[in-house]
Amino acid sequence: MSTKRKDAWRLRRIAQEKLGYESLRPGQQSAIQSLLDGHDTLAVMPTGSGKSMIYQAASLLLDGPTIVVSPLIALQYDQVGSIEEQNIGGAAVLNSTLGAAEFQETLDALKEGKLEFVFLAPWWMKHTASASGDTIFAPNICDWAQ
Repeated sequence: MSTKRKDAWRLRRIAQEKLGYESLRPGQQSAIQSLLDGHDTLAVMPTGSGKSMIYQAASLLLDGPTIVVSPLIALQYDQVGSIEEQNIGGAAVLNSTLGAAEFQETLDALKEGKLEFVFLAPWWMKHTASASGDTIFAPNICDWAQ
């Protein structure tokens, strides 16, 4: 079986078993396959079309954290809650609602490989790297939600 066919089979299985999707929506499989192939990928899709499933499924097939950039704090917390509900990995936010201790705890958890998903605002990517003194973001996937 070719690698792409094997990936497609694994993807359908993950979508069903881990994420609860019976089938993939238009554009999801090609976007995920592009990520798995190591390509920069842009998926412009309407609200409710399953963009979150793209980064969630791809992250289950790749090593390393998934960074989700969203300027909306409420959406960040909603996504963390959804990931926790699905039990698909550790998830946290890095945003202005965190105190210094919580911020550092989240950075430590990320460095220790305890988080598969980190949600943050655009400004926090630069701030987080500066605060930690090193580059901790080497994600496989970076989703920009707006």
